[in-house]
Amino acid sequence: MVLVSKSEKRQIYQYLLKEGTLVVRKDTGLPKHQDIPVPNLKIMMICKSLKSRGLRRKNSTGNGSIII
Repeated sequence: MVLVSKSEKRQIYQYLLKEGTLVVRKDTGLPKHQDIPVPNLKIMMICKSLKSRGLRRKNSTGNGSIII
């Protein structure tokens, strides 16, 4: 289980609302996301949570990315 703080969630949601899409590499070892100063694993878990609630779509590309 990964604990995501409220401030990290806020940064992710603000970026998503501002840009409209979010590209996440399926690499849990990345220390930070390329656009958001939050660990990549936490962004992946937020995306997984949004998908389970039916709030986003998951599209996989050839390079192993998730686009929401």
